[in-house]
Amino acid sequence: MTATAAIHTSEKCLLRPGNTNCGGCGMSVGLTMLGRALSEADDTCTLVIPACCGIVTAGAFPTTSYGVPTIATTFASSPAVASGVASIRDLNDEPGQVICWAGDGGTYDIGIATLSAAAERNENIIYICYDNEIYGNTGGQRSSATPAGARTTTTPWGKIEGKKDIMSIMAALVINAFTNAAQDSRDVVARQQQAVLKGALAAGAGAALARLGLSESAIAARHDGTPQRKQHGVITR
Repeated sequence: MTATAAIHTSEKCLLRPGNTNCGGCGMSVGLTMLGRALSEADDTCTLVIPACCGIVTAGAFPTTSYGVPTIATTFASSPAVASGVASIRDLNDEPGQVICWAGDGGTYDIGIATLSAAAERNENIIYICYDNEIYGNTGGQRSSATPAGARTTTTPWGKIEGKKDIMSIMAALVINAFTNAAQDSRDVVARQQQAVLKGALAAGAGAALARLGLSESAIAARHDGTPQRKQHGVITR
């Protein structure tokens, strides 16, 4: 007879044990870090996730691996859906953040129209893009986030074009705080907390932008003092 140790978890756990992610998945680490940042801020969230590995993580209905309300959207529409959810939340004066969690395909490529529109309107949401620099859920095809020279299933001899500078695109909109965070950095938790807590949770702040990278490491913030609506945030990976 083999004894199985109980898995101790909290009701506040954002990503529950037993989820469908592969062992060692960097996205699992990122979601855990996000959960810790929200917990330390004594806050919670509603997740809005487009077509990507992040929504596969939830598992099959009627169960879910997420410990918070989670909405699945089409590939291109998560910022638009999140904007509507946040508007209802604000009208009802309800607590909690509305957070988009998307991959690079749904951010750099297919979802960039609704993302840029939400940022331009300075919507009261947080947008996090987990960038693994390929279409990782559909066969490893190149995206515009794929760096030059990288071999993918659609660029077997190496990609010719360089990586799209999503941070500059977003910073050109109404963004007053933005962050690049390396997934392999020991202080990535502090960086993500800075993006979430100082950007999205600060009253009077404008939109916040955060990018969870695999290898890059940089952080920057700008605040021009322009009056903004309460708790605005846009975070992109």
